[in-house]
Amino acid sequence: MKHVRVAATALVAMALFAQPALSAPPERGEDDCTAVLACGEDLAAAQALEAKMADHLWYGLALPIDYGTAERVPGDVASIGPAWGDAGLWSGTYLAAESYRYALARAKSTSGSHRGQWKQEQEAAKERIDTLLSQMDLRTNIATSWHTSLSPTVGSGTPPTVSYGGGIVQGEAGMLMYSCAPSDAPAGRRMAPSPDVRGPFHWNGIPGRPSRLAQPAGDYVCEASTTRDTYAGVLFGMLTAYDLVAPDDVAARDLIRDDLLAMADFLLKYGWNYAHPHGDVAVPPFGDVYDNSVTPIMVISPIYRLGVSQAALHVATTGSTEATKWTAVYHEELATQLGSDVVANAVNDPTPTAGYYGWNLAHLMYSSVIRLAQGPTRTALVNNFSMIDRQTSDDDNAWFETVTYAMGGEPGRLAKAVTHLRQWRDYRANTDRGGVIDNRVGCGTVRQCVPQDQYDLIFDTPAGEVRQTVPGSSSDLRSVNPLPVANRVPTDFLWQRSPFTEMVGSTAANHEEPGIDYLLPYWMLRYNTEVSHPALSPLPTFAGPRYSGT
Repeated sequence: MKHVRVAATALVAMALFAQPALSAPPERGEDDCTAVLACGEDLAAAQALEAKMADHLWYGLALPIDYGTAERVPGDVASIGPAWGDAGLWSGTYLAAESYRYALARAKSTSGSHRGQWKQEQEAAKERIDTLLSQMDLRTNIATSWHTSLSPTVGSGTPPTVSYGGGIVQGEAGMLMYSCAPSDAPAGRRMAPSPDVRGPFHWNGIPGRPSRLAQPAGDYVCEASTTRDTYAGVLFGMLTAYDLVAPDDVAARDLIRDDLLAMADFLLKYGWNYAHPHGDVAVPPFGDVYDNSVTPIMVISPIYRLGVSQAALHVATTGSTEATKWTAVYHEELATQLGSDVVANAVNDPTPTAGYYGWNLAHLMYSSVIRLAQGPTRTALVNNFSMIDRQTSDDDNAWFETVTYAMGGEPGRLAKAVTHLRQWRDYRANTDRGGVIDNRVGCGTVRQCVPQDQYDLIFDTPAGEVRQTVPGSSSDLRSVNPLPVANRVPTDFLWQRSPFTEMVGSTAANHEEPGIDYLLPYWMLRYNTEVSHPALSPLPTFAGPRYSGT
């Protein structure tokens, strides 16, 4: 797609990025600009978003905010949220972004005329990393103060809510929470009451943790209906930080090791289920399975079981009892789940009406399991991932292209990632104005549209591409081709939203998302092009069908 800039968009972009940098940017010479994304508007956008993140970080969580006015004066935050439930996912991905930023700055701070400025950049990233880790440590361990007793209740309503009151399972370390906030947080900055919000729970911290890695002691309320989304973000962030940051910081290394092992032990103990102390019974379609007293959170998700057991093995101290246990568990999971992973990918609904966010979670999980695997195991995992890549590689998705470039080092994927990430700046300028973005008005003129549930089943044959159309009946339309990045609708993390079906959306002019959808691919691409270059190992092409509009 041709990248179009209009004067109004350019002016809004200039206003967005005319913000003070978090730390003084390194002065740039011509040699520095030979690196991908290292200069000009690319760098200015990243540093402006890092500066804005000061308004988005609350209690160690990266959160959307509403400013007091449409001018978005720094510090004038009127309210937080409401996306507390997604905070675990996005805080994990931001931890990964800051870990790449830290590692890039560390490499550049050792030599060159700008090493002093890069040292400041490294320190700024580390401060953010410590804050994010402190919240993850709290969310991993605060359930130890969640105590219940058997007390059955039946609530009003149709159907009635049912709870046996708890008392069978008690809170324990490793029971990862979605998000947590102080129970006495001021109005506009507190977690709103809901059936998912539990507590208050008292937090004293972990003995021996330095203050920089500890949230303040006190009472917290937490969203406790944790889903796989949170695990995907936390695992990705913690493993990235463990490998890129923890070698410089013994305390951070110990925190990550302790917490990942606690999460893994908890899930393994309950047979890859998530056991709640509350005792509520929620049976779909009358209730959310994630609110149930026992949630089969990873029982039917092979890649998560592989990811959790691999993460535990990766951080366990060599020669320890934990290392011995998780070696056995990981190899058992490989033996039993690799084949199941193929089946899971095959039956996952790839049609346009399916939840596109699942593709984002898959890229997060596979990014780590493939990076940490070797030999035949890596080959098998890459082959499994190719089933996903077959559906998403042509979606004009900078984040997916960043992940797959890191996997296989293909120059074409890098070029696409850079192009689509730069187009994100126009998307942000458009959405920052507030109001409605409606792509339906272009159907039949600037773009071809079909019913939302219509798609083509595409086969590659020796004679060429063969398409079979599955007609749709929906009155809602979708785009046949990916919408231009700049035209996509406002959302929290652009790359988890379908570029085909998300045709219309709106936002308030004073509302702002953290911008992790730029920062994560930006810092990851810079790290993988300036510090650690992925080996050229092109991803295989899955021989099965592809679905249009996914």
